[in-house]
Amino acid sequence: MVRAWGRGASGALGDGDTSQHVSAGRVRVDGLPGIRRIAAFGLTGLALDTDGGLWGWGSGLGLGRYGAGDAGRRPVRIPLPGPALDLSGRHVVLDGAAPR
Repeated sequence: MVRAWGRGASGALGDGDTSQHVSAGRVRVDGLPGIRRIAAFGLTGLALDTDGGLWGWGSGLGLGRYGAGDAGRRPVRIPLPGPALDLSGRHVVLDGAAPR
């Protein structure tokens, strides 16, 4: 389970609320499968699931069609050319042995 707290503007908390709000307590980021790694930068959250899938929420993603209709309010799966091995800030390391 992933939880977030702090400034919730633009969907940064992943709680579905894009208003200018603050949470001093932990808020559950709904809609994520089992997660093994998380990262955050600015108003954006990222998470790697146990299968190497990348999930993101918040305003800094530039989700384009992947976030259509949800505008970063809730986590969305971001397509990758292969499974992700690790995550740090804005960088994702992909498995180079994965089929292309």
